[in-house]
Amino acid sequence: MVPPAEEHLASALRRARRVGGNAKLRNEAARARNRAARQMDELTRAISAPLGAIARGFPTPARLHPFEAALLELTIGAANYERRLARVDALRRSAVEVRPGAACGLHALQPYPMDALR
Repeated sequence: MVPPAEEHLASALRRARRVGGNAKLRNEAARARNRAARQMDELTRAISAPLGAIARGFPTPARLHPFEAALLELTIGAANYERRLARVDALRRSAVEVRPGAACGLHALQPYPMDALR
């Protein structure tokens, strides 16, 4: 059974909230940046992994039994079925693409511009 979108997102947010920062970092700002980067990484992982499992769990219309293929055609249509699976896969890929950029961007952030400190 596929969970509703709200439940899927709530589960991913709960998992990301539990991630802590690196305790070895002495600087509070560096620790906060590290924690934010790790939370973003965990959030995207918690979103993309179940979506991949969902997309792999549904067979292509060509692999269906003839009765199931006819039932699929009568209910939602094979083209609509494939289009929805492609949208789920595209959402998963977009979450995977965000991961490296978001984590690198958070490490590069500075709390204040250097000119403002002078």
